[in-house]
Amino acid sequence: MTAVEFCAALDRLNFSRRELAINLGVADSTVNRWARGELPVPQYVVYVLLLLQTINNLTDDVSQC
Repeated sequence: MTAVEFCAALDRLNFSRRELAINLGVADSTVNRWARGELPVPQYVVYVLLLLQTINNLTDDVSQC
């Protein structure tokens, strides 16, 4: 996942970098480095973001019933 994709995923989820850092138990500076492309986004973070997107999509579908 690129830094641009990472930031776009956070935007889609309405997550701030700080919120993600708190929920993952990592430093704010680490998340900021991912967002700037200074560090690669770890694979477990990619999976977490994809899971959250899937959950959001499922809840959106349910709310339309």
